[in-house]
Amino acid sequence: KVVPAVAAVESGAIAMSDSIDTGDGTLQQGRFTIRDMHPNGTISFSEVIMLSSNVGTAIVAEDMSEAMMYQYARQFGFNQKTGIELPGEVDTRLKQTKMWDATTKSAMSRGYAIEASPLQVALAYGALANGGLLMKPYIVRERRNAEGFVTWRAQPDSVRRVFSRETAATLMPAFESVVSEDGTAPLAHVEGLRIAGKTGTARKAGPKGYLPGKYRATFVGFWPVENPQVVLAIVMDEPGKSMYGGIVAAPVFQR
Repeated sequence: KVVPAVAAVESGAIAMSDSIDTGDGTLQQGRFTIRDMHPNGTISFSEVIMLSSNVGTAIVAEDMSEAMMYQYARQFGFNQKTGIELPGEVDTRLKQTKMWDATTKSAMSRGYAIEASPLQVALAYGALANGGLLMKPYIVRERRNAEGFVTWRAQPDSVRRVFSRETAATLMPAFESVVSEDGTAPLAHVEGLRIAGKTGTARKAGPKGYLPGKYRATFVGFWPVENPQVVLAIVMDEPGKSMYGGIVAAPVFQR
């Protein structure tokens, strides 16, 4: 949901305080019914993020053009390999807009209709932590000779600016509120540490469609908010206790 949030705020399509009527927590789009975990009624866009409202996110996405959604997804790197120095990095998929149907834009806003690796997702939230800069990942920080002297050190390098520092600063309080008692990830809270992040719950895809009763639950966060140093993505594959990222992934992040 970081993609539609950034796209909406960066383009000026919505302000964090704008009201969105999520009704009784259901929204019919074509043959699909979008549901929230609980009815939320009329809430601000900031609360849409805090409460992880699928209905609110879908409503916001519908006000954006397909071209804008596709552009920001590409800017975040969701159809390109990251270039990390490891063999076998998988290809991911972002369909061109000419292949979209009436529900693709809404589905993408909730993490469907797109294939992304955990590393790409972590880098996307890293861009938020870095004030809108998407960074190039690397494994080796430095090399040392037999005497222990550093002979080479990696220099952090950005791939591109995805969005402005102003947009990052505008969004940060909403993503920090996710970890509050009112958000979806209070179980990620660490006393004395400011954490921002986002929960995710998605049906698991198989070769012939989504698998009945199978889910992936996630929490991606970074800390400390005032000067981010670490991004951590927790992905739980087919969790047994609960399908919700705030229940099963957030506590792992916290520990």
